[in-house]
Amino acid sequence: MSTLYVTNDWVFNLSTLTISFTQSERTVTLDPKQAKILSYLMKHGQAPVARDKLYFEIYGNDPAKSDSTINPYISKLRRLLSPSPDAKESYIKTIPKVGYQFIVPFVIEQLEIVEPTKVVRQISETTPYYLQTPQHSTQKPPASFQYQKVIFAFVAILIVILTITFVVTNQFTNTTPTMLKSTKVLVHDKGSEGDFDISFNQQLLIYVNEQKSGLNTIRVKDMDSEKISDLYMSHEGNIYSPVLSSDLSKIVFASTESGVCTIYKMQLTANNSEYASETPIPIAPCSEINAWTKIEFINNNQVAFIYYKDYSQPATIKLLDLESKKSHVLISPPLNSYGDVAFSYNARLDKIAFIRSLDNNNKSLFIYDVKSTELKMLTSLSDFSFYLSWFNNKELVFIKNDQVILFNTSTKKETIMSVPIANLKNIVVRNEDVFGKKGIWNQWDIYRFDINTLTFTPEIDSDYSEYLPYPKSKEQMYYAAHKGGSVQIWLKNKNQHQQITHFTDKRAISSFIVTEENIVVLNSKTISLLNLEGEIQSEINNEYNLDSVLQIKDNVIFAIEQTLTGTYLVKFELDTQKLTKIKQVFKAVFSDELFYYITADKQQIITLDNNANDTINIFNLPKKFQDGYLWHVINNNSIFASADNWTIIDMTTGQNKFTNDFHYPFGYLHCKNVENACFFVAFLPGNTEVIRLK
Repeated sequence: MSTLYVTNDWVFNLSTLTISFTQSERTVTLDPKQAKILSYLMKHGQAPVARDKLYFEIYGNDPAKSDSTINPYISKLRRLLSPSPDAKESYIKTIPKVGYQFIVPFVIEQLEIVEPTKVVRQISETTPYYLQTPQHSTQKPPASFQYQKVIFAFVAILIVILTITFVVTNQFTNTTPTMLKSTKVLVHDKGSEGDFDISFNQQLLIYVNEQKSGLNTIRVKDMDSEKISDLYMSHEGNIYSPVLSSDLSKIVFASTESGVCTIYKMQLTANNSEYASETPIPIAPCSEINAWTKIEFINNNQVAFIYYKDYSQPATIKLLDLESKKSHVLISPPLNSYGDVAFSYNARLDKIAFIRSLDNNNKSLFIYDVKSTELKMLTSLSDFSFYLSWFNNKELVFIKNDQVILFNTSTKKETIMSVPIANLKNIVVRNEDVFGKKGIWNQWDIYRFDINTLTFTPEIDSDYSEYLPYPKSKEQMYYAAHKGGSVQIWLKNKNQHQQITHFTDKRAISSFIVTEENIVVLNSKTISLLNLEGEIQSEINNEYNLDSVLQIKDNVIFAIEQTLTGTYLVKFELDTQKLTKIKQVFKAVFSDELFYYITADKQQIITLDNNANDTINIFNLPKKFQDGYLWHVINNNSIFASADNWTIIDMTTGQNKFTNDFHYPFGYLHCKNVENACFFVAFLPGNTEVIRLK
């Protein structure tokens, strides 16, 4: 006899451990532990079942198993049994402080398994030998039958080889997104770009919530009860990269509350489905500057994190002991590399995979063996490859062009796993379930700061990502914007917006300026010279890593060069492609036909003539402004702006003329003597969603 549990949507066969769905006629095989849980719940009808009874049903008296080990099986059963991705607890309900309950009516049927009846067949003389029932005889089969057996065996082997070849080939060369076809929203909240983590049993989700005031809050969501608890709110500064230990006892995160990046640890406590935390304890610095970092647990007492000494040197990956608070360099990326490190740790392999940009501007994927300390570069990647996570022991996933890409470390083949998902940030894999976070920004707009009235007003406001403002006149504003999948330069003339450039590639514009005759566009790969209609006149390889263009004069570009030895104000001759270093600087700008730069030691502001040759003025910079986030100069007033306030210093008298709060994170400050105004990009945080890709 075989027991069948029958609902309106599916039939569960306990003998074969299979579920057959009524409408789709699809049949799936359950994991033995999943089958045990489902049958045990259904055997109790619609009565609640205590957690400890389920644990005993699966593990017996094994004391090594924790309560949390039951949760992944319940979660997977819910996803499997639910008729739609949006359904919650359609079949299995959580009973707080008790356990679980199967809540849908069903019937139990018994299926009788009938043994095959013995049938005596009459063999005719014309029946082929290979269809006849074997007789107990010493007579050998005819030779033709032996040949037929060989032929059948050969054909069968050939079919198997062709099938395997077809499967393997399609597995690693298929570019059609067939694995992850839909998304399910787990959290919809105000939030930062990409900071979240999922526990390995998929019970807890933690993420960073961000409000207009700039304050960050770490929140935790219990995936069974759907309850969200606030754990910790920052007093000032940002919170980055919260991560959960595998035993769910602690959370580690980075914060810039102290002015520099610092790693904190806090204990996590639970009361039913509500969570709380103790006061965070500072453990170690994660940089000597105000920088973002990424953190991952190596084990319950150690984490790996990205460490910046300063932006002129490649970031390293350090290992930090949470008890002793001691850290040491685990990986020193290649000296010719730069940019943020995206990395992921695989505990079973004891290996770290990470992405870095090399001096040839190409991103590369590296594998570091923690035990043997061997560092190996696997392959080059697209410039638009971000984030990284191990999918299993042989494959990695990362994000490229808003799609999830599966990368096989053996064959080095890429497979597209999802359709494009707008603003997809970060990626986390748990038991081959892929989670991501996408931003739904309300505003990323250009604001005007009027020097005379000391007021802030929106200059360009739309649903797109505006950045890099370049005011040309009272009526005209050039700006770069991300619209329709590519970055282009636009012109706002009064209230009309006109697209100027028509780049066909997905280039990232790092800087541009507009003269009376030309537009100079700079990105990590090229220096492009365009006319005012947006037509490309010439392009040169950006082999010197020019980061920001300040001015063009007589076919000479003045720009900022980022190198491993420091940041330099340079001039680049377009005709001869000769580059000359002028000064080593911390920051530099061009305003009012003069060059200004903060010295590398951050102690002075030097004014140079419009050829960057002669020194006109030296201003001693007050210490509290030596790490200014954004900085520009207009009318001999040095303007410092941060996420907290704006300050204007008169460089003639040294007096502080103005300080005002403006609590919006922002970037790219450009001041120009157009109505005595500065223009900057203000980011007003909108909504973000943590999603499961299915």
